[in-house]
Amino acid sequence: HQGVMPLSKYLYTKQHKELDPESDKFQARFNLSKTRRIAVAVQEVAQLLGLLFGFEMGLLFLDELGFEFVRTYPVYEWMSAVLASVWAARNLSEFKDFVLTKGNRIELNKSAGRKLISQFMDVAIYGSAALI
Repeated sequence: HQGVMPLSKYLYTKQHKELDPESDKFQARFNLSKTRRIAVAVQEVAQLLGLLFGFEMGLLFLDELGFEFVRTYPVYEWMSAVLASVWAARNLSEFKDFVLTKGNRIELNKSAGRKLISQFMDVAIYGSAALI
């Protein structure tokens, strides 16, 4: 009785048909793959938080030097929204490239039509981020 297979394991099984899902080799590779994805996600969030922390330290420094605009305007809220929007747009664009190349297993620069679609989608993604 196998029960229900998690979606991530199902997709990994479809990508690696040469491996038996019950084998130790499959389990080790699958768990390493999951660990790597979690590490990348943590690294991305840490980068964003590091940027926000550095920006806040810069604002505190300017406030201590006597610049009034720091207290007058919500600069931190504006910049944190901009940084978060750009960060999210960049990750969405990378995911879009992954989806476009994964479907046909060819690089974006090898297909002019796919490259054009990718560029239009990037304009939409970054344009939406600019509006936010």
